[in-house]
Amino acid sequence: MAVEEKVRSFGPVAGARDAIVELINRSCRFLDQNRFENWLELFADQGRYRVQTAENVDAGYDFNLILLEGKAQMAEWIGVITNFHQAEPSRTIHVLSGQDIEFIGEDEALSWTGFAAFRTATDGISQLFCVGEYHDKLVRVAARWLIQSREVLLHTSTVTGILQVI
Repeated sequence: MAVEEKVRSFGPVAGARDAIVELINRSCRFLDQNRFENWLELFADQGRYRVQTAENVDAGYDFNLILLEGKAQMAEWIGVITNFHQAEPSRTIHVLSGQDIEFIGEDEALSWTGFAAFRTATDGISQLFCVGEYHDKLVRVAARWLIQSREVLLHTSTVTGILQVI
């Protein structure tokens, strides 16, 4: 079955596609606004968050910069992020590419999104912080789309303050 036929067979995907795009956009906005508790609520209870560099993946290394399994670990990480942000205040903004979304079931989808994150220090100077990709598995739970897993693939190999942005 072709992808287009498969997508159509799962019913009205236009509304689901819009909800997924909104979810991905909101996840970045919450990071940009330091609303980390709100960011956490966008994940399923058994959610997963993983960050790797493209350089390591291309070399065949299974090395994680960050690996969080479940909301409990994510909540601990939020405590670290909050402390880091207080020590090094700055503003960030994510610029996203369009999302490439593939429905793999009525209540499951995969999404690819390119991103660039810019950081502005307290002196007002803005710099490109990192560039990468989000590879998301999304699930619909009780009529609400959530992130089941987010794999962040960083194209930028040297980053500082990573906890705060991606």
